[in-house]
Amino acid sequence: MSSLRLFVRALLGFSVFTLFSGCAGSPVAPLVSTTSHAIQGVVHGGQQPVTGADIQLYAVGTSGDASAATSLMTSSVQTDASGNFSLNSKYNCPGSPANVYLVSTGGNPGLSAGTNNTAIVMMAALGLCSSLNSSTFVSVDEVTTIGSVAALYPYMTSATNLGSGSSDSAAFGTAFGNVAEYTNTATGTAPGTTLPVGMYASSTEINTLGNIVAPCINSAGGIAGDLSACGNLFNLTKSGSTAPTSIIGAILNILNNPTQNASSLFDLGGAITPFQPVLSSAPSTWALPILPIAATPSISIAGGAYSSAQFVTLSDTSTGATIRYTTDGSTPTASSIAYSGTITVSSTETLKAIALGGGFASSPVASASYTITGSTQTYSVGGQFHLTTGCGGGFIPPITVTLTHGTTVVQTTNTSNGSFTFTNVPIGNYVITPSITGPTALFYPATQIANVTSSNLNFSGFSAALGYTVSGTVAYGGSQTGPTYLALNSTSNCGSGGTEGTSVSTKGAFTIHGVPPGAYTLQSFMDNIGKGVSNGSNPAGSTSVNVTSANLTGQDLTLNDPGTVTLTTAPTIQGAAGFNNAAIIQYKPITLSNVEQPTSYTLQWSTDPTFTSITGSKIFQANGTKANAWFLNGLANTTTLPTYFRATAASAGTAAGTYYSSVFGPVNIGAPTAGNTVTGAITFSTAPTGPLYVAFVDQNSGSFYAQYIANPVSSQAYSIQVPSGSYQFFAIMDQNNNGLIDTGDVQDATENGNGNTATTVISGPTSNLNLTLPSAAGSAVVTTQNYNSISSSGTTQNYNLSFQVNGVLKLPIAATLTSGPNLISPVDIAVCGGSGSSCSHGFQIYFGIGATTPVVGDSYTFNVTYSDRTSGIVTAAVNAVLTAFPTSLLPQTGTSTSLTPTFTWTDPLNASNYTYQFYMNNSGGTVWQIPGTNSKSPGFSSAITSISWGTDPTGEGSTPTGNLTHGTAYNWQITVQDSLGNSAATQVQYQP
Repeated sequence: MSSLRLFVRALLGFSVFTLFSGCAGSPVAPLVSTTSHAIQGVVHGGQQPVTGADIQLYAVGTSGDASAATSLMTSSVQTDASGNFSLNSKYNCPGSPANVYLVSTGGNPGLSAGTNNTAIVMMAALGLCSSLNSSTFVSVDEVTTIGSVAALYPYMTSATNLGSGSSDSAAFGTAFGNVAEYTNTATGTAPGTTLPVGMYASSTEINTLGNIVAPCINSAGGIAGDLSACGNLFNLTKSGSTAPTSIIGAILNILNNPTQNASSLFDLGGAITPFQPVLSSAPSTWALPILPIAATPSISIAGGAYSSAQFVTLSDTSTGATIRYTTDGSTPTASSIAYSGTITVSSTETLKAIALGGGFASSPVASASYTITGSTQTYSVGGQFHLTTGCGGGFIPPITVTLTHGTTVVQTTNTSNGSFTFTNVPIGNYVITPSITGPTALFYPATQIANVTSSNLNFSGFSAALGYTVSGTVAYGGSQTGPTYLALNSTSNCGSGGTEGTSVSTKGAFTIHGVPPGAYTLQSFMDNIGKGVSNGSNPAGSTSVNVTSANLTGQDLTLNDPGTVTLTTAPTIQGAAGFNNAAIIQYKPITLSNVEQPTSYTLQWSTDPTFTSITGSKIFQANGTKANAWFLNGLANTTTLPTYFRATAASAGTAAGTYYSSVFGPVNIGAPTAGNTVTGAITFSTAPTGPLYVAFVDQNSGSFYAQYIANPVSSQAYSIQVPSGSYQFFAIMDQNNNGLIDTGDVQDATENGNGNTATTVISGPTSNLNLTLPSAAGSAVVTTQNYNSISSSGTTQNYNLSFQVNGVLKLPIAATLTSGPNLISPVDIAVCGGSGSSCSHGFQIYFGIGATTPVVGDSYTFNVTYSDRTSGIVTAAVNAVLTAFPTSLLPQTGTSTSLTPTFTWTDPLNASNYTYQFYMNNSGGTVWQIPGTNSKSPGFSSAITSISWGTDPTGEGSTPTGNLTHGTAYNWQITVQDSLGNSAATQVQYQP
């Protein structure tokens, strides 16, 4: 309050009392008669008294919002030379409780005599008329005017139109009471005396606005656009195109349009600021709410001297408030840095913080000063993520990466295509933790330790397994029926091992879970022949799918009936072997893009190699590419007239007999006679409905030694002559006697059974070599792959898990990985054998798990749906993790420049326990592999420890796809595999 105002009040001898609120919660009984009271006061414009101002006392209107107010004055009153006024016996209160307010209009704000500023219209809302008495003193100025309008502007349109109706009288009474929170009408200051502790009534903003309108009040007036103080104010506070002509009119427009010209209004404040404190910068809005004051922010680490960088966190108990801070010692404002995470204090600085927003007024300032006495050097910590699928097409969605010091999050960032960097990281020990929202995800490893000492760090060993969903609808308008299979075949060169996919009963909606980012062709076929593999007769369709960083819906496709399938070649008979009254014929089906084209094959046999006469024939239904063998029984044993075989195929467009394979033979039909006598028993729990075949097959040579048992019983004895060697030992009970290894057969063969690939060594007469056939509906196996990759940057070790889900007694049509360590779940697995498929049979899929070591006994669970629409659970457990790496691989980059090198290596210990494979590739794909893709053998023996360029030491004729070139980088590896399919490989780089 100015000294002049204090002098006036001392001269008059008045005391200042707090006015009563006009809240609806405190009703006053109606008066029987009107009452006249005395009110004294003063009118000021900034520092100047306003003389000659007209004073009016009004009772609020009661006929509706902004209804006309009623003057209570019996005669007019004007302020004297000091701005003082007295309403002694000049008004009467209404007969019922009424809120009243004082209005001061016009007057001379200290200018030359005779000046009257008609723009001066100010007010002070006083509360209930009955609360006024001889002690009431009213100071009318900019602050009381703004505070009154701030509370009442929804109910007024001018100084004389202020009121409410009966429907909102309670809210209006509350608003009138809020005036006493905004401003003290006895002193002309802000805030008011009834403002509760912990609340803020926009006092600084009101003071600032007071200083903005003061130049207009302390002037001769003006109109919008005349460049006077009033003209400038009125020009900035127009309502549409209509400018106000009074102070109250301007303030009303400001409150109704608080963001209009907010900054320009701030600039109208003059050098003289009679009201304090004020804003230091322009606000974004002139809204004047009454808000709770936010709690003072808490600073996690007290100020002081520290020998190393400190990681400071800020918090506040005012839910929804934003913390703003500075580090240069300046006082923070609403435009200061918003706190979003740990503040790293690596040099001497002063931290200050406030909390505001979210329904809160600005808090008191929190402050802490830090002195760092140790090293202030900072470094960068970065890295790169790789997708474990190997088929991601190069894109990695954003991954959130957090850098933590102890329990404090120091920094958080997002990757850009797998790459991340933290900057300005002080010396210390940290933990890097990745996470992602959206897909199912696992990271290998889950965290990494970053020990920052004296250099930048880079972590390239992070791998990520991410799984999104792809959903849509399969449409088909044809007449075929059967389960419809879907597979997402990557457009990248991903090698073998299956992919994600699912099936539906015939057509309709589908969802595929666990899909890694990448570009795919969604292939679909309807299995109208019921073998669980694709065929040239299947209705089929495809569409492109691109998985990036979100689940995909609406990936619809339509199946179309195929055109006529015309065969232009014959199947190939690759081998045949006879045994007692039976034979097995191994063949190569006719395929196009891995899809079998015929619907059936006819096998003929004869004792005449020219097939002038045909002894017999049998039709075999197409069986896909999963078990390429035909079993014949009921043949006559003979050694004098060997048997010859040939085959032909049929399709919708080509009749059987159009093309014949080369004749294979001679083959003797009869029990094997040379070798060791091997005996044992085959046990099974399923009632037999077909013949039993017990067999030993040499996977290197393809030699086959077997026994046919027409009417087996459990436990069924067998006796077979087998030469010394290593064999796969299995039995097949062909329940439907169709000569195929297919659904319903009780068997332990590699491709449809429980995955038994163990090697049986025969070195002499062997007895009690027994076998129990599985009885489950389906089975699953898991194998591990352990990779050592050697390059100029060092050696890295990574692991893969490969899964195979097969049917045993039933045909599976869908398989989902539902649980297991180190893998995401669920993952829907596609059936092998479709167009573009990279696997041969059953349901296959592999997962990279980075440097995480599998553990023997780790168990994985699959939910399998069968063709009869039953479902069941099958499990697979890790049985071994090989560490038998080959060593001393040559050549490597820098050891040779030959374009026709000889590859050499050293086998691991116990070398004869394993088989071996050679593989070479470059960025363009496979260059050479031994055994080749059409080999009958799973690998070569330990007797081979070198391979000359272009020469297949196994004798199977696998050759490179092209020549090596200087300056091109190649990778080549030797893989060691045990009898159960687990492997360890060493890979090196070679650039000639």
